[in-house]
Amino acid sequence: MQELSFDPRDPVIEFDGWRFSLQIVTSENLYGIASPAIERTGDGLTATVSRLTWAGGQREADGRATLRLRRTDDGVEAIVEAAAPERIRCTKLIL
Repeated sequence: MQELSFDPRDPVIEFDGWRFSLQIVTSENLYGIASPAIERTGDGLTATVSRLTWAGGQREADGRATLRLRRTDDGVEAIVEAAAPERIRCTKLIL
């Protein structure tokens, strides 16, 4: 995986002593997420965004992403759902 030559300014989501960021990789671009709306539950949280960012957060694009985090007996379970303007190659969960 290639590293960026600039700070993508990804929002950090803190949960259960962990810090998470999320990126969406397409064939055309690398997208970050806008500031997420956080909903906390008893054993987890859900972070939702209705816009994606690119160019270090300077530009916005259509798309959405949801990160669900849940405490388990042996760690944290993470589930990512995303939609972007182009076909998604992968999602990158950064710890």
